[in-house]
Amino acid sequence: MSHTLIKNLSQAETTKAMLPPSHLAQRELTASDLESALALHLRCTQNWSETLVRKESLASLQSLLLRSHMSGLFDQDELVAYSVLQHDLQEHQELPPSIAVDPQRPQLMLAGVSVAPEWQGLGLQRRLIMQRMSQAGPQCLLFSTAAPANWHSWNNLLACGFHVRDIGEHYGGHLRYLMVLEPLPEHALYPDFSKEIHALDIKRQQELLSQGWRGAQPGHSIEYMRYVPTASQRIRI
Repeated sequence: MSHTLIKNLSQAETTKAMLPPSHLAQRELTASDLESALALHLRCTQNWSETLVRKESLASLQSLLLRSHMSGLFDQDELVAYSVLQHDLQEHQELPPSIAVDPQRPQLMLAGVSVAPEWQGLGLQRRLIMQRMSQAGPQCLLFSTAAPANWHSWNNLLACGFHVRDIGEHYGGHLRYLMVLEPLPEHALYPDFSKEIHALDIKRQQELLSQGWRGAQPGHSIEYMRYVPTASQRIRI
């Protein structure tokens, strides 16, 4: 999942950012919107490496459009944000059986989001996540990926109920959290049982994940995540 880059705003951008996001129009994107979507994506990620965000091309967006629902937010005729809900997954994108225990349950993926820099800080990324959750419905197993160093991306997913289930290589060998929308056992909500880990401490996180823990709550600052146990026999009081 991509996250936009914060920059110094011009006076015109500052004025635009003060407008309420509720006035933005929303509609499904079509092939005629893809050049605008690519321009927005490239502007948002121009100073980001692929270790942080998957870089799109016109060809990749065309492929996504065939396999996904792509929705855009518009300020009059200007595309200021878009999101992707992919319903036609390739085999290598599917969740492993250890996570997708019901093979008959449909899997959908949050496969990208970009928000124009001048529209950041208004909750648009979280709004688009929640809209795609509603669109998918409870019958589907919904998941996403996020780079551990992309703090804002995975914090938004945590806030919407997604939990880290794995850390692995995606998109050409880059590390990503695999985050799944699912409830936690009741005992996992107690903070006394949790451990707070820095997102770049990959080894420690992988150790906890292998023991059945899940990254489920934000930490004391944006780069920390709180892991909780999900197997009652592992809890020691």
